[in-house]
Amino acid sequence: MKTFPSLLIAFLTLIFTATAVRAADDADPFPLRKSYPTLKTMEVEELDRRFADVVVVDVRSAYEYETLRIKGAKLVPIGPPEFDEQIKALRNENPSSPMAFYCNGHTCAKAYQAAQRASQDGLTNLFVFDPGVFDWATAHPERAELLGKTVEPGKLISEKKFAQHLLAPEAFMQKLMNTPNPIIIDIRDAFQREGLSLFNMREHFTPLDNQALKTYTERAKAENRALFVVDATGRQVQWLQYFLEDQGVPEYYFMKGGAKAYYDIMNKR
Repeated sequence: MKTFPSLLIAFLTLIFTATAVRAADDADPFPLRKSYPTLKTMEVEELDRRFADVVVVDVRSAYEYETLRIKGAKLVPIGPPEFDEQIKALRNENPSSPMAFYCNGHTCAKAYQAAQRASQDGLTNLFVFDPGVFDWATAHPERAELLGKTVEPGKLISEKKFAQHLLAPEAFMQKLMNTPNPIIIDIRDAFQREGLSLFNMREHFTPLDNQALKTYTERAKAENRALFVVDATGRQVQWLQYFLEDQGVPEYYFMKGGAKAYYDIMNKR
């Protein structure tokens, strides 16, 4: 039978080992590479060195691409079924060039998935640029575009600045109720809304399109009103923030986790 000191030592050893494993995982700058061991990867220095010869492919949504992209990148979103045909066509236009797929960063799987699908379609000379668009824009702003213009130093929005406009669902609703004459925007697709209104039909339903949204940003500035924006899961608003900052909207808030987080809270009550 083990004594208490022996049990304590065993327990502490277990905790130390688990902590060390977690630390090792956290320290891995590219945690998804182990899930795609057959794919070749490319980092910032190599892409910079070979930039003139590489076909750079952005596999994100059109809105993300229009917001921030690697200069000269080709947009081929991975979601639509025509992805495979478009990649084959792009390869036919550039039969011998290396092709590098990218998305948002180290933990974004879309670039890996795109390269894997292209490989399964028989394409070769493929790479995953898994540092992603933010690492590239930080290292080489002169070869990146933000809202159609070359990135200026300091224009990339930090996590801290994003968090300053992010409110948990309860805090979002409370802030909304205490704000005079707010402008409420729901940027979810129609199928995501399922005919339900979060704000008793006080909100404006609009697609995630800057031209459509400009009506509300102009109104917010002219009438000094706060914007409250909700999306499906809290991911799209991070890209929308670039447009709101570019437009000079003085006060705006996002719901953390989007409408899904709000519904999750309501379903638990």
